[in-house]
Amino acid sequence: MSLTLGAGSKIVQAIDSATLVIQLDKGDTDAIKNIPGFCNSKATVFVSITDKFMKDTNKKLIDAIPSTKALPATKYTFDETDAAVTTFSFNLHTKTLTMNFDEPVDATNINVTSLVFQSQKNATDSKYKLTGSKNVTRSKDGLRVVITLTDKDANAIKADDKLLEKAASTYLSLSADFIVDMATNDIAGIASSDAKLVAQFVDDSKKPSLLEFDIDMNQETLTLSFSETMDETTLVPKAITLQQTQGAKLNLRHQLTTSKVTTTSPGLVLKIKLSLADMHILKQKEIASTKDKVFLSFAATGAKDVGGVNGKLRQRPP
Repeated sequence: MSLTLGAGSKIVQAIDSATLVIQLDKGDTDAIKNIPGFCNSKATVFVSITDKFMKDTNKKLIDAIPSTKALPATKYTFDETDAAVTTFSFNLHTKTLTMNFDEPVDATNINVTSLVFQSQKNATDSKYKLTGSKNVTRSKDGLRVVITLTDKDANAIKADDKLLEKAASTYLSLSADFIVDMATNDIAGIASSDAKLVAQFVDDSKKPSLLEFDIDMNQETLTLSFSETMDETTLVPKAITLQQTQGAKLNLRHQLTTSKVTTTSPGLVLKIKLSLADMHILKQKEIASTKDKVFLSFAATGAKDVGGVNGKLRQRPP
């Protein structure tokens, strides 16, 4: 494998008449570091040049050194500088955390559990430590890593009304074992007392959906399961209609009237206590007399997720 230096690398010093110092451009340095096993020890560094590299003091072209006879390095200094996070962005809609680094990193053994989201720079308020990831992708140049959060972590974050609510409440801290650079150096940690503020924040605009429901005619309860963490204070029982069949006529359906929400905190599952009046009509119309005789329709305005987004209209069997 080989790499040709770009125009950004420059001769910066002539130590004597026969020795030159070339300052590598960051793009060349990153490209070298990004190739596994390339120039990572004295034994893996060789240099070849064309005769157009430079001229001697008599204006004569220098002798070329072909790649087949490349010169080995006589001295090598290992890269001992830790990589660092330069910026990060977060998209609550796609549940993705995008992290940018100052040099290529190796995402093979990434430790996502070392990442902590904070609502403030000094971690005195809300915070959440990730438990895992759904997917991790690394850019070709190794300078960017995109982490897709698990549904568990995303919903836990959404349930905290102080955390990642907006850019100003989105900070990130991490320990040095989060990831290594291509020379296996740890990353520079970000202390919880001095967390990094998000560079770009995208709020959640996805509409939540009612996934399923359970009705217990003995306990007189209705349990609703959603795709997003819901704000229990926005659930309106009157937006729910129970019916014998899909598309049932008026005499075979009932819109709840006096039933009450019993859930007291945000979550994926919300519960309603069916009132005596609603239970009486359900039994009178033989709705939910068996599992096959209960369907539910739910108005889009009947509940909002913790981001304030209304749900989708749904009509589902239990």
